[in-house]
Amino acid sequence: MRGQLHVLAVDDEVHILELLRHTFEGEGFRVTCVGDADSAIHILETDVPDLVLLDVVMTGKDGYHVLQHITQGALGIPVVFLTARSENTEMAEALGLGADDYVTKPFSTQELLARVKGILRRVG
Repeated sequence: MRGQLHVLAVDDEVHILELLRHTFEGEGFRVTCVGDADSAIHILETDVPDLVLLDVVMTGKDGYHVLQHITQGALGIPVVFLTARSENTEMAEALGLGADDYVTKPFSTQELLARVKGILRRVG
């Protein structure tokens, strides 16, 4: 992998953001954490990450709004949904709309890290 990779974590649960920050910074990633879709879009426009970890259900706009911003802007940033929603139809919809992976909560940080590293290897 090249240099320090930047991950944008978007979730309205502070404890999830803290866990993601600890996990990914421990592996040498630079991590930006935000709690809502509007803040995520601001980061996407000012400090483009290498990958986005994205919750579906958040206060205000949902994760699909952020995914739409990424795909319509042709930013080419990989997106991993990280969500409590485990329905197969929800997963299929997210992947069909352009998400690169879909991980349900609760999740293994080791597995999530491995999935993220795999995606970044493929796109990098």
